Amino acid sequence: KLHEMLPELKEKYHVSYLGIFGSYIRGEQKSGSDLDILVEFSKTPTIFKFVNLENYLSDALGIKV
Repeated sequence: KLHEMLPELKEKYHVSYLGIFGSYIRGEQKSGSDLDILVEFSKTPTIFKFVNLENYLSDALGIKV
């Protein structure tokens, strides 16, 4: 689902790459685990845009990012 969102994230947040790391990629996540996402931007975001992206991804994926 994350990669399906990439075209929208490129346009709205200038995201050029998304990657997942941490407990989810290792299959060690627990019920309270957050999702660790590596984000590369084509344009440096403001802190407001960065936090907005974090909240957007958490809401869209249904898990804390």
